[in-house]
Formats: sequence, C-alpha cells, structure tokens
Amino acid sequence: MEKYKGNITTRKLVMASFLTALSIIFTRFLFLMVPLAGLPALRLSFGESPIMLSGVLFGPLLGGLTGLAADLIGVVVNPQGAYFPGFTLSSILWGVIPGFISMYFKKVDNERDYSITNSLLIFLLICGLIKGFFSQDILSIKEGSIYLYDNLLSIPIMVLYIGVFVVLVLLPIFLRGKLNNKSYFSFDKIVLMVSISYIIVSLGLNTLWLSIMFKKGFLILFPGRLLSSIVSIPMHSMIISIFMKYFKYAVRE
Repeated sequence: MEKYKGNITTRKLVMASFLTALSIIFTRFLFLMVPLAGLPALRLSFGESPIMLSGVLFGPLLGGLTGLAADLIGVVVNPQGAYFPGFTLSSILWGVIPGFISMYFKKVDNERDYSITNSLLIFLLICGLIKGFFSQDILSIKEGSIYLYDNLLSIPIMVLYIGVFVVLVLLPIFLRGKLNNKSYFSFDKIVLMVSISYIIVSLGLNTLWLSIMFKKGFLILFPGRLLSSIVSIPMHSMIISIFMKYFKYAVRE
C-alpha cells in the first residue's frame, strides 16, 4: 500500500475541483427529498460521495476544502431554502473525517479485515432503527401482531423487510475482496470510513441542524434518517470504491 504524502500538487487541486463539481451536481440537481414528520427533512443523493472520495485520496485538508466549496458554491448556484451554516460545517466534515481515517490506514499499512466490524455496525444501526420506530409508536405490537401505525403487517411483508435487513448486514462480507483496489483501500476499509462519517455527520450533526431549523424533536427525525443511512452506507461505499479505480492516477507523484 502506498504511504501517505501530504503535499498539495496542481493535479490534486484540479481533481479536487472536479470532485467539487460532481458533488454540486449530485446534491443540487440529482436528489430525492423525502418528507419526515411533514417536513422535507430527508435528502437522498450521492453528493457526499465525491467529497468523501476527495478526503480519502487527498487527505483531510483538500477533503474539507472540497466540502466547503461544494456547499458554498452550491448555495449560490441552486439555493434550496434558507442558508444554515451548520450544513456547511457538515459538508466540510464529509471530507475531513474520511481524510483522517485514510491517513491512519496509509500510515500504519493496516492489513486487518473490517468486514465483520462493518456488518456489526449495520446490524446495530438496524437495531437502533427498530427501537426508534417502537419508541415513536411507528411500530407497535397488539394482540401478538405487529402493526405499522394502525396497519397490520402481513407475514410476506415482514419476511421481505427481514430479508432486506439481512442482505444489508451481510453485504460488507459478501463484497469482501470483490471491489478491492490494491493500490489504496480494500472495500471493508471504505465501508468503515463511510459508516463512521455517516454516524457523526448525517445521524448526529445533520439531524441536530434539522431539529433546530424546523423546531422538531431530535428523536422525531432520527428514525427516518437512520433508515436512510442504513441504505446509503453500502451504496456510497460501492460508489467510492468504483470511483477510486478511475481516480487513483490523480495521487501519483
């Protein structure tokens, strides 16, 4: 594995600028907004992937600058509601956190396999999601049956949900070695970086910013955002892993 080199070159700046443009396009134009508690609180997009990729390839400084530029330029190009500085901080952290983690992996040349750790993280997120749904009375048990709000969940639907959750838990293990990039990071390390970033930024900070903006309780918004993270973590991880195969030349000295 190549050791980390922290110097900023013209090539890195150009590639970071390109990733900034990709993030703006994905975030501001190619997204799906899902309402939670009657509010537009859940955005599904791939805008974070280019920012995280910038952090992974170029380190926390350029990763953070990519996130900063993507948010500020995106607000000018296509503003979506009132500007809130908390989301600018979140955008910066999307690049900084993977950048620091990638520096650690590059420095120690860690050959450890994190696939089981990633599956355990996704399993814990799913358990938290289920607990959150029950605490918010989205799911309930009445007379030995499970209800979604006031609608009885049929056995086929329950089996489908369980099957999807099982696939999500086993996905990191199944893809172990299939999307590896030997020059930089194996897929399990990418999933770990994405998972840590999502827990801190999306589940933590962004949910807090939304609760402040819309004056809604943190726990009211949390279950839906947790569901989004469970689905988004594997998807972002695969996108970043695939992109790295085409961007790896950008960090060659």
